[in-house]
Amino acid sequence: MENKKSKKGLVIAICIILIIALLAGGAFYYLKITAPKNVFISSISAYMDTANVEKVKEFTQFNTTVALSGKIETTNEEIAEYANIINNGKITLNVQTDLKKAMVGADIDYQNEKLLQAKAVYKEGDNNIYLFVQDLYDKYFRVKTDKNFSINDSLKTENDDLDLVNPTKAKEITKETLINNLKEEYFYKENTDGLVKNTMKLTFAEFKTLCTNIFTELRDNEEYINSFKNPVKAKEEYNNIIKNLPDLFEAVEKEIDINTVTIEISLYNKLFSSEIQKLEYKVSISEDNEAKMVINKVNNNTYEFSVEIKTKKDGLKVTAEAFNGSITVEKKDDKTAKVDIIIDNIPDIGKVTLNMEIKNSSNINIDDVNTTNSVDFNYLPNSELMKIYTNLTKMKIYPLFAAYFE
Repeated sequence: MENKKSKKGLVIAICIILIIALLAGGAFYYLKITAPKNVFISSISAYMDTANVEKVKEFTQFNTTVALSGKIETTNEEIAEYANIINNGKITLNVQTDLKKAMVGADIDYQNEKLLQAKAVYKEGDNNIYLFVQDLYDKYFRVKTDKNFSINDSLKTENDDLDLVNPTKAKEITKETLINNLKEEYFYKENTDGLVKNTMKLTFAEFKTLCTNIFTELRDNEEYINSFKNPVKAKEEYNNIIKNLPDLFEAVEKEIDINTVTIEISLYNKLFSSEIQKLEYKVSISEDNEAKMVINKVNNNTYEFSVEIKTKKDGLKVTAEAFNGSITVEKKDDKTAKVDIIIDNIPDIGKVTLNMEIKNSSNINIDDVNTTNSVDFNYLPNSELMKIYTNLTKMKIYPLFAAYFE
């Protein structure tokens, strides 16, 4: 009997130990995954895992149409004239792009009437951009570009040197490099408004070091560089970025006292949930000079946002500006999306409501153009300039520019 009792007691003891171990392990796991740094890591990983780093399909010829309508409520007389254009009709922008030919065409319609037709083409051989505007002038305008400029290099889609041959490996290394450079001391968390606020806070000096280290480590990681089609070209591009970073930071340092600058990024999630509910960016130049933007997830299609700007300069009192709004994106199909934007209290403007429908199509064709009789706008005689101005005043789009010619 005693043997049975002892065995029973042993079983109970083992069960208790297992339960305690599970509870302790669960508590440790929960504390670990909800540590602010790990919330950021999870968000970064989730974003990079869903990001499509591989090219699904290359399009060199495509058409984008944006139909825009809305309402602008303003007491600003200067804005009111332009607001009436939006308030009283629908604007349609149609853009055709041919990357192989380095050509772009654009049409603007208003209330089903053609306001503007334009076409631009770049010719690699003479490094010129040619621009034609229907009803403005009967020839192409010629604009000379820098001799080192090559738009075809920018638009090149086939056999691109910076294509990834191993995107999965590149993504893993990028994620690991970023995570390894995020120090524990950058992070803290607090509970606010029923949510857990996970914050990464950096001084300007820390942000500068973080950017430099990440780009440098990626450049020096042979496995990462070899993920590109042309590793030599990839390393060269990273060298250019690293070379230009000091100038970029120096330009900022000339404008502000970087010793007081802090950058904060906060992710909000519900207790016991890793799903991010709200995102906050905040840049503080000093106690009286800061900007904050908050993006709040309402549902899978709708986000609310707010922007607050506080400034004080040359001993003047602190002034604050703030506006807020929402954006809803509804994907109708693979080629069509509907976007609704509402912004309240835009400084000096008022309330703006915009409704857009965006359509994309591929494999369109733009006819070749003859630029033989093109002219350099800078060398046109006054008589031709007056002809252009007269033609402009007759165009239906002229009221949009009239104020600039008064």
